Amino acid sequence: MVNARQAIEAQSDGGKLLMSDVYQRIREDIIMGRLEAGRKLRIEELKAEYGTGASPLREALSLLIPEGFVDRLENRGFRVSGVTLTDFDDLLDMRCWSESRALRRSIERGGKEWEGEIVLALYWFSQAFPDHDAHDDRASERRRLHKTFHMALIAECGSPMLMELCSRLFDRNDRYRSLVNFAATAERNHVAEHEQIVEAVLRRDADAAVSALAEHYGKLRRQIEPILTP
Repeated sequence: MVNARQAIEAQSDGGKLLMSDVYQRIREDIIMGRLEAGRKLRIEELKAEYGTGASPLREALSLLIPEGFVDRLENRGFRVSGVTLTDFDDLLDMRCWSESRALRRSIERGGKEWEGEIVLALYWFSQAFPDHDAHDDRASERRRLHKTFHMALIAECGSPMLMELCSRLFDRNDRYRSLVNFAATAERNHVAEHEQIVEAVLRRDADAAVSALAEHYGKLRRQIEPILTP
C-alpha cells in the first residue's frame, strides 16, 4: 500500500507542495477537532475553506483513509471518521504496548544528551500550560510541544519503524484528546504527570517510567468515557 509520504513524493514539485499543504492542513484540522467526527466532507465546501481545487482535495482525503482519519462513502464522497470508546481502547492498548517497548529500549540505550533533550522538551511543554482551554488559540502549539516531549522519550529506541508507529498512534490519540476541554478537568495536573515520567527516566527506572506513562494515558480514557458513552 502506498503511504501518504510516497504519494506526495510522486507528485511534480508544484503538485507536491500543494498536495502536502492540503493534506497536512486537513489532517491537523481533523486531529484538533476543527473538522468534527462524522462530518460529511463536501468537495465544494472544502474548496472554499482551503482555497484549493477539487483534485488535490480528493487526493489528500484519499491519503487520510488508511490513516483512520477519513472514511470513503460509497458513491457519496468522504466523511471524517467517527470516534468510539471501542476504537480508543484499541488505540490505548497499542500505544501502551509500543511506547512501553520503545521507552524501555531508550532507557537502556540513551545517554546524557538524550536526557537533556527530554528535560528541555518538558520545560517548553510546561510553558504552554498557564491556560487550560483545549480549544484556545494555543491548542495547536501545545499539541506540537506535547508530541515533541513524548517522541523525545522514545528517541533512543533504535527503531525508526517503531518511532513512526508511535508517532501515528499519538496523532490518532489526539483526536480523542481534542474532545476534552482542559478547563473542565482541573483535577489533573498535566505538567506533574509528565514530570513523574521524567523523574523515573532520569533514575533509569524502566518499570516506574512505563507505569507512569500507562497511568498518564489511562487518565484520558477516564475523561472521555462519559463523553463517548450514550
